[in-house]
Amino acid sequence: MVNCWLKILKCVRFAAAAAIVLSLPDFLFEVYQSEFVIDSLVR
Repeated sequence: MVNCWLKILKCVRFAAAAAIVLSLPDFLFEVYQSEFVIDSLVR
């Protein structure tokens, strides 16, 4: 029973890591865009 829970936890952790890695480009793009907007406002 415990082994089953460990497998589930491992899968959940892997899914979370995959989701973070996949959403990272979008997040970085958002940050880059907002910084670009702030930069153009400051100038």
